[in-house]
Amino acid sequence: MGILDQVQMWSSLAPNHPAHISDGSVVTYAELEQNSNRLAAYLSISLPDDYSPIAVVGHKEPEMLVAFLAAVKSGHPYIPIDDSTPTQRKEWIIKMTQVSICLTVSKIRDLLAEEVVEKTAFLPRKIEPDDPWYIIFTSGSTGSG
Repeated sequence: MGILDQVQMWSSLAPNHPAHISDGSVVTYAELEQNSNRLAAYLSISLPDDYSPIAVVGHKEPEMLVAFLAAVKSGHPYIPIDDSTPTQRKEWIIKMTQVSICLTVSKIRDLLAEEVVEKTAFLPRKIEPDDPWYIIFTSGSTGSG
């Protein structure tokens, strides 16, 4: 059973149980499933037939996890970029990977607050075994690009 299946299962079995806790912010399994589905629906509508990477900029906020799951559910690998990453490096990563959308924590919050993000059920894209889930860049401190 994969992570997407587990989140969905726990959202049914223990919807009010914390799935993510960071700096006093708590997201339940039900909220994680619902919000990732809503954001995935937005991504699918905004980027039909486009499965290029999505950059997600933040730190340890729950919105980061919501965006990671939403990206995968909508058929996009995600690229986590920490807030503390220098601007020039962020720009280089975004340019190099040709991301479709760059989501920040505040953008995710705004999208989830808007009525434009459907509150209806979302059917995730079928994920194939060879589909990429994420793209990771090291800090660059190893001396390589």
